[in-house]
Amino acid sequence: MMRVVLIIVAAVVVFVGTIAAALALAGGLNADTIKRLAGMQEKAPAAATEPAVEAGPLTTKIKEEQDRLREWETKLQEREDRLDQREQLLDQTLAEVNKAQDEIKAALGEADAQLAESIQGIAKTLEKMDPKKAADVLSAMEAADAAKITPLVSDRIRGQIFDEMLPEPRTKLLEVLQAKKL
Repeated sequence: MMRVVLIIVAAVVVFVGTIAAALALAGGLNADTIKRLAGMQEKAPAAATEPAVEAGPLTTKIKEEQDRLREWETKLQEREDRLDQREQLLDQTLAEVNKAQDEIKAALGEADAQLAESIQGIAKTLEKMDPKKAADVLSAMEAADAAKITPLVSDRIRGQIFDEMLPEPRTKLLEVLQAKKL
């Protein structure tokens, strides 16, 4: 953005320098001309001054360049306005994404809390069950799920349940528990 402004300022300075040089070469650079160009003095009515001299090719070129610069400045301003609108839209979209992300985090936190509560309930239920039936329940589960539950069961009852489990599911469960400790 700063680059664009510097380019425009440089173009205007070059343009003004070109006009001043052209006026100086044509002999038209005097205090009245400078005041008129700066907008400090209004032009006298055409009837009160000498008859207007037809514009030469240099004056025509300068006017064309002025028109081209004005058009360029207008296009740049339009482009800057579009960029500002897009930036506002991006800021708004980012705010919406952040809000959705916060909602998702809250929902995940709530789901994690419910899962922990559910796992705790299953562990309490297993403690109340006959060790053989509890062993059957844990054996039917995925080893990773059973590994989340068994640490919540008291050591004594957990030992009894492991004693009742078949060797293969017990080995898988113990491997997963061991891996979690590492």
